[in-house]
Amino acid sequence: MSQEDIAMGFVHWVGTFGSLSKRVNNLRDLTDGIALFEICAEIDRQWFKSIRSADIGDNWVLKMNNLKKLYKLVTQYYEEVLGYPASNLAEPNLAAIAKNEEPDELLKLCHLILTLAVQCERNQVYIGKIMSLGEDDQRSLMVSIESVLAQLGSGEGDGSGDGQDMDMDDDKVQSSDGGDPVGRLQAELLKSYAEKDELEKSALELSSEHRQVQNKYEELLVLNEELKMRMDDLEKSMARADKTGRADFLLRAEIEKLKHELEKAEVRNQENERQLKEQTATIGELSRKVSEAGAAKEEARRLGDQLQEYKHAAERLAKSEHVIEKYKKKLEESTDLRRQLRQAEEQLVQAQDRSRQVEEEFLRVSQRRPAMDSYRDEYAQLEARHRHTAGELAQAMERVRGLEEEREREHQGKQRDQELILSLEESVRELELRGGAAGGGRQQQADSTGFLEEVADAANREKEEALRRLGGSEAAAASLREEKRSLEGWYAETHEQSKELRAEVKELRAEVKELRAEAARLAAENRELRAGESREEGVARQSYSAADIDRLQKELVKSRDEVHGLQVGLKRTKDHCIQLDQRLKQQQPPAAQGGGGAQDSYKEVVASLQMQLGMKDEQLEGLSAMLREQNSVHLLESRTMASAWFNLQRQLERQSGFGHSSGMGSAAGASARQGGGSIGGGAPASWLGQQRVTLDMQLGGER
Repeated sequence: MSQEDIAMGFVHWVGTFGSLSKRVNNLRDLTDGIALFEICAEIDRQWFKSIRSADIGDNWVLKMNNLKKLYKLVTQYYEEVLGYPASNLAEPNLAAIAKNEEPDELLKLCHLILTLAVQCERNQVYIGKIMSLGEDDQRSLMVSIESVLAQLGSGEGDGSGDGQDMDMDDDKVQSSDGGDPVGRLQAELLKSYAEKDELEKSALELSSEHRQVQNKYEELLVLNEELKMRMDDLEKSMARADKTGRADFLLRAEIEKLKHELEKAEVRNQENERQLKEQTATIGELSRKVSEAGAAKEEARRLGDQLQEYKHAAERLAKSEHVIEKYKKKLEESTDLRRQLRQAEEQLVQAQDRSRQVEEEFLRVSQRRPAMDSYRDEYAQLEARHRHTAGELAQAMERVRGLEEEREREHQGKQRDQELILSLEESVRELELRGGAAGGGRQQQADSTGFLEEVADAANREKEEALRRLGGSEAAAASLREEKRSLEGWYAETHEQSKELRAEVKELRAEVKELRAEAARLAAENRELRAGESREEGVARQSYSAADIDRLQKELVKSRDEVHGLQVGLKRTKDHCIQLDQRLKQQQPPAAQGGGGAQDSYKEVVASLQMQLGMKDEQLEGLSAMLREQNSVHLLESRTMASAWFNLQRQLERQSGFGHSSGMGSAAGASARQGGGSIGGGAPASWLGQQRVTLDMQLGGER
């Protein structure tokens, strides 16, 4: 069968594992060792701890490390769990696999893992996976398994494999936790006890059978001796009969019968001898197993002693875990404090940015204040001009109304004159029509005509005068209308400018109001920030001890690893040792022999563990004292820095005058005067005040 068929069969078998981190399509996908590691971890998770499944790419060094670790664990599993000598296995060239992806060398490693799967505790699962494949794949995988078993030794491999299958069946019946080494050891010990009892019973039965066979054998020997003696007697009698010439047929028949019985007795004797040899070998094997059971009992006694040691170590470990949990909580609190410190610093930076923006806006408004005053003066002048123009416009309107009334009166007089003229013209026409109706009245007609002409002339003169006055009034009214229009235009322009100035003044007032509100809010925030600076500085002291905290964290991690290792060892043997202790109490005699050496060994182990735990306690106490000292030092430093920053902020506010000029920070100034009023009056008596004075002198010298 070709290597390609074997490789494809193994790839198909790997594909039956659904928990792999990546899909395996060909043999090259197995060169990094990650997929093979995951398969071995599924076979025995306690033995093969999974590695990181990160993509290592083409880095052959990382591949080499993974393959070395995998091959080492596989060989140890063959030797320590399966009981096969790993020296008989063909060692694959791991460097060729990692560098050149050599398929032949990779198949050697794959064959070892496949054989390990079918020889492990849960072999039925992986054999079922093989049976689910095609016939060609099954044939290729069986060839691989047979090649590895041939390397391990066919007789030893088959015998150990069959025995292991029987052991696994018993383990499945007796224990449900097959993957736990402690449970497996427990099950094997229980099985050895059961086998011991069965072997003792069978040894007793075989001893009784052996005695019976021995008795039968002795009886047959006695019978054989008797038959030989009878044969000798018969031969002597036959010889005498021959000498006498008298052959007795009956005696010959008796001799033949005795010979036949003698042959049967020899056959039975040989069969009994064979059975005796077999039973002797069986008794020797049973004796060997009984001695092994005695060794297992001694091992159980030793494990019971170790259980007591582990109990004592568990108590000390519980105390250490409690102390470690306390330090862990303190570290978590310090992490939260650092996070709060970062948030407070960000808020402080944002508040400072807003304060700077408000100051810039306030300066801009202060720069625009002269322009605002000029706008106010101009607005007042425009309002005065507006009032004066409104008065002149009212006077002009009064004159226009008077002229319009006079024009109306003139118009009415003109209408009356026209009516009078019309009536006079009608009278003249009537008089002309009458003509000479009366001859004597010609002179009277002439007189009346003259009178009418005079009246008409007077009316015409009045008409012309009225028309002339009317024309003058219309010219005056036109000039007044023109002046009115110009005044109305100027008024509209002035009103528009006034509206614009009012809107601008309103906007400026709103802006000033907003700036004052923002300044007040920032002043309040500034007061809150100054009030919380001490608390924030108390939080900030945690950052000063970052190096010490890192060092303590590393030491705690190291201690945690050691504790974890002890916990793992304790967990592996705790339940098993409890059961062994109970069984030993039931089976051991009251006065155990050889207990003095075990007791001395037990005391030495207990003393060693106590010494180690004492050293760990001393280390933890030293770390606690160091941490307390660092906390006290950093607390003092943080208080000093908080006081210095508060004092510096107060001096900067005094020098800038920002809070007093805008009406802000009065409360802060008052509190500052109350808190540090003794600085200018004389030397402070408190240590904190002296530190402030020292810092002021240093800052003054730098400036």
